[in-house]
Amino acid sequence: MSMTAFFAFASTRRRMCTGPLGPHIDEIIAQFQGQDYPTYSIRCKIRVLADFSRWLAKHRLGADAVDADRVQRFLVHRKQTARCTLGDTAALRQIVDLLLRKHVTAPSARSSALNERERVGRDFCEHLLQSQGLMPSTPACYLRYVSRFLRERFGDGSVRLDQLVCKDISPDSFGDTPTI
Repeated sequence: MSMTAFFAFASTRRRMCTGPLGPHIDEIIAQFQGQDYPTYSIRCKIRVLADFSRWLAKHRLGADAVDADRVQRFLVHRKQTARCTLGDTAALRQIVDLLLRKHVTAPSARSSALNERERVGRDFCEHLLQSQGLMPSTPACYLRYVSRFLRERFGDGSVRLDQLVCKDISPDSFGDTPTI
């Protein structure tokens, strides 16, 4: 499926392909389609990708400069400009993962623990989407709880899910935990 399936106007499609990530957009779209994301969800992911790509261009950075720290700086900028939406972080994490797999960019050693927590959170969301059949917006509601849990349990160290015991995940461990 091409960009025409997501954006009707040629000017919008051109704008979505601006910046250093533009050449990778078709492959990123194909990845999201392969994961059976609905059209509206892919459209949202393309928008955040395009905004990130233009932000990189504004700062004179190429696709090879993408790392977790730059993603975080972009998200701070996005929040300051009131453009941040619920799925931005997850979409950018997926995009960075694709760029890493394609060897367009290299992993950042400074934020490996954060990346690992994000990966576990993303994997949990994917499990809820694929195995439990939840809508894409629902798992995102749980991400802050997953992130807080992993941070409290493992700190800045490696996430070792094999070290978890039942009392680690009991409802009494959390103050404002949502009911699943």
